[in-house]
Amino acid sequence: GERVDPKLAEVFRSNLEIVNTSIAECKLAVMSNPGDLDSRRFLLAAYRKKTDLYNTWMSVQDESSPLGSSGNTF
Repeated sequence: GERVDPKLAEVFRSNLEIVNTSIAECKLAVMSNPGDLDSRRFLLAAYRKKTDLYNTWMSVQDESSPLGSSGNTF
């Protein structure tokens, strides 16, 4: 089957790294000040962004697979 464009895969990896860095920073903020609701909201938003990023990646892979979603493997 077709492969995902390597440039697109690199963009995904780069965005994932950014999101993971954001999650790590937000976790530190929450741990240092557990009562700070804004820090908790930022952490939740970062996890949502990561979920959105993975969902987008899965859609891209599905579109490039002749089998559709059933051809999706990790």
